[in-house]
Amino acid sequence: MPIGDAGLHRYFVRVSFYHNMVVDFSVQQEYRKGPSPDGWVPIHRIDSSHGEIHRHYFTSSRGEVRRVTIERIPPKKSWEMVDRSYGEAIDDITEYSDERFRRWRDE
Repeated sequence: MPIGDAGLHRYFVRVSFYHNMVVDFSVQQEYRKGPSPDGWVPIHRIDSSHGEIHRHYFTSSRGEVRRVTIERIPPKKSWEMVDRSYGEAIDDITEYSDERFRRWRDE
């Protein structure tokens, strides 16, 4: 990850599969604020809970500041949509990690 500070940044991914498709996921960028195992704090997260694909925005001083819906998960073909959205979430989290870290740190 080009942010720098090796060992202080990571991606935490939780994913559930059914019939070789992603049916539930959470992709989170994290920063290690302290030396303890509990020292990881979220910077940005995209997940598929609550019947929608949505993102969570965090700041270093205030924690979670907002949640924005990307797309509602439809009753039909929901697995296909979640499976596609997982790939898009991975791309999004990794592509914009530098920018999001700076925003998280400075707000």
